Amino acid sequence: MTDLFWPGDQLAGPLMSDAAFLDAMLSVEQAWLDGLIAAGIAPQSAAAELATHLTDGDRETIARGADTDGNPVTGLVALLRSRVEHPAARWVHRGLTSQDVLDTAIMLCVRDALCRIGKDATQQVQTAAALVEKHRATAALAHTLTQAALPSTLGSSSPAGSPACSTPPNRSPVCAHRCRSRLAEPWEHLPRSSNWRARPTVRSR
Repeated sequence: MTDLFWPGDQLAGPLMSDAAFLDAMLSVEQAWLDGLIAAGIAPQSAAAELATHLTDGDRETIARGADTDGNPVTGLVALLRSRVEHPAARWVHRGLTSQDVLDTAIMLCVRDALCRIGKDATQQVQTAAALVEKHRATAALAHTLTQAALPSTLGSSSPAGSPACSTPPNRSPVCAHRCRSRLAEPWEHLPRSSNWRARPTVRSR
């Protein structure tokens, strides 16, 4: 859906939507709780599936309450702590700051957007490369600036035949891009926090 205040916002589709942002914040909170348990800081009885404790209408409630202190994390944490059972409730968000959650959640959304861009760019390059291959020997009039030059082929004049366009997808700048979260481990592992290897540092604010 379009937005006059944010032209082009619709181009991101669901990747940078409110729903995606809320899911990302939940992933951060879930990963941190799981990390505390895995590191032996929180007891095993503190385990909980946080996403199951939110409903469809909670996003609107969290958004409306975010103007109290300028971010939606406070409302999200309050809802989770009021709904999960003890002792999980006391360990939700324990040692995190709101800025930790916001920054990491945004990076999760950015990661998904970059992956989408990488896939789309790869598809376009592959389509262009297929056209170059098909018309590699197709005769065409070449140009030098605005003047006609000696005959050439469509394949040789296409930018899709350049080395930059033949870079493997997993080595392209978009796919190679990496962002770091404010948490202890790479954010690639956030939803799969069992992959964490480092002991998280508990701090409070």
